[in-house]
This record gives sequence, structure tokens and C-alpha cells, in this order.
Amino acid sequence: AIKQICCQSQGLELDKLQVFTDVTKKDAKSVDSESKEGAYVTGMFLEGARWDSTSNSLEDSRPKEMFTPMPVITCKAGMQTDKADKNTYLCPTYCVP
Repeated sequence: AIKQICCQSQGLELDKLQVFTDVTKKDAKSVDSESKEGAYVTGMFLEGARWDSTSNSLEDSRPKEMFTPMPVITCKAGMQTDKADKNTYLCPTYCVP
């Protein structure tokens, strides 16, 4: 849906877009308006790791802490690039009912 809206508003080809994510420092309660570009995603958890907001990176989980909540994530559509960003971690996302 994010890619489709970007295609319609900017006149781009759907198959040449990808979704970029950015972890914010906000929690779900502090978001009071919708995103200007893309969408905010909340309710995600990490398994076996945690998000460190001060260093803005993944860290090892603390002892006896299996699942940790993620801050709000901004998802935006943009043109695909052939360059691999060295500061990017490709990670699968699962939906559990």
C-alpha cells in the first residue's frame, strides 16, 4: 500500500520502488498525527534482541528477556538502488495472530 500511494502521487513505476524503514525514538503514545510521507508502524517486537534508542542500533537481549518492544517505525517508499548500504540489516518480519 505504501508503494502504491507513492506511485500514484509521484507518477513512478511500482516495480522500481522499495520500502525503506527508519526506527524513530518515539513510542506509540507520543505519535499524535499521521506521517507526512509513508506510514508509522507500531506493535512490533524483537525476539532474542533489543533496540537501544541511545545508540540507535540492535543490541543483545538482557538476561531472561525474550521479547522486547520496538519503538515506532517509519516506512516510506523510494526508488530501488543497486548499492548495498553497509549500515543496513536485512531482517525477516513475522505476523503472529
